[in-house]
Amino acid sequence: MLEICQQLITPEIVLNCYEDNQAVLAIIARGFSPKLRHLSPFHKINVASTCEAFNGPDINAEYIETLKQRADVLTKSL
Repeated sequence: MLEICQQLITPEIVLNCYEDNQAVLAIIARGFSPKLRHLSPFHKINVASTCEAFNGPDINAEYIETLKQRADVLTKSL
């Protein structure tokens, strides 16, 4: 979706992803986590690919306090 918006609107669009979990931000910064090696076979998640996407120039991962995280309601049962 980001690539489509960059082609249609302007190439300077940057996607900011706000995360309230500092451990996830540390994994993104490092590019791997030995504790998460079980994710690949069971959940079909490739941690290295995810980290590579966030290290690109047009996607940023930033910390936000839990109380200010608007998407938090989408991850919790109501």
